[in-house]
Amino acid sequence: MSFSLNRQAIRSVTHDVIAHFRPANFIRKLYYEPKRPLAKLFVNIMANEILKNRPPYGHINDSVSFAFNYRSKLFRVFKVFPYKPELAPFTIIPAQIPYEILALLEILAKLRPQRILEIGTERGGTLFLWTYVAAKNAMIISIDVPPECFLFRYSYPYWKEDLYRSFSFFNQKIYPIRGFSQQPSTLKKVMDILATGKLDFLFIDGDHTYEGLRRTSKCTFL
Repeated sequence: MSFSLNRQAIRSVTHDVIAHFRPANFIRKLYYEPKRPLAKLFVNIMANEILKNRPPYGHINDSVSFAFNYRSKLFRVFKVFPYKPELAPFTIIPAQIPYEILALLEILAKLRPQRILEIGTERGGTLFLWTYVAAKNAMIISIDVPPECFLFRYSYPYWKEDLYRSFSFFNQKIYPIRGFSQQPSTLKKVMDILATGKLDFLFIDGDHTYEGLRRTSKCTFL
């Protein structure tokens, strides 16, 4: 019995070691859990590319085109691998249809909301676009589940929080929050940021179920 258990243990450890070094697992770990110097490099490269090439504040049409077409040089490096950590890593491609999100942005540009909350950050595409139509001193909050929630394939890695903060114009403040939108702890974080203010705009693109949408829309932020 003792020999059998040891052999089983050895087989289990061997399987884990092999799995760890499989290309798919290696690339996923490199993207989602890079060491601090590498994570900082990822942020610096993408932030510099975006801030250098993005359209000026208020240029809505150009901002939509940029968001859908931007590809970091890091994306081109990862493109050689058959496995992708998420759909289109190292981009900020929105999950929406271009002409639909453009129509929404044109409405928001007239309102210049000061307090924005989006649920579902993903690649940060819509978060990037909100900065073009929000007030110059706006607070923009974006909630997404943590990357360790593997059921949610498109959750972004933690290092992208610094990237998303760099999107702001003028005195805008961007607050990435990791957690489930319907959890009390997540809602408390939002309330602490808003203080006594209420939301001007709520964009829900997270839990794509009727029940999830119903529960989320019951929030008293508006």
